[in-house]
Amino acid sequence: MTGEPTAPTAWRALDPAIIRLWRALWVLEAAALALVAGGLAARWGATPRWGLVAAAVALPLALGALLALRLPPRRHAAWRFRLGDEALAVHRGVLLRVESVIPYSRVQHVDYTQGPLARAYGLATVAVRTASADLGALRIPGLRPEEAVALREALAQRAGMVEPL
Repeated sequence: MTGEPTAPTAWRALDPAIIRLWRALWVLEAAALALVAGGLAARWGATPRWGLVAAAVALPLALGALLALRLPPRRHAAWRFRLGDEALAVHRGVLLRVESVIPYSRVQHVDYTQGPLARAYGLATVAVRTASADLGALRIPGLRPEEAVALREALAQRAGMVEPL
């Protein structure tokens, strides 16, 4: 790097397609829970009580559908990130608000990932790993692939991992 400070970018939101992806994930999780609950209810007692089985399946599906409608738009609205002069800043969280600031000097790895479900929605994730004892990574989901690649490259450049092209 040249040692010159880089200009901060404006706060950026995730791509709105992440709302549909999060909704699909809520529905899939609710369906899995409904299958488990229905199976357990069917095994309860010597003979299955089909009313109990139906309720055990319907409750997780109804709750999952309600949460799938309400939470993803709020979660999307809560997500913001920006590349500052000296650090990456991320604001996220609906119930528990989390504000993370990662100095570029602490960045060790910047990864681009795109799983099959995210690929189906045309989205990707950038994960930033630091030199902390915390083994996790800060993940920024819901980016278009070209935006994710550009963010990965900008972070790597600001962290001094690569020279500007």
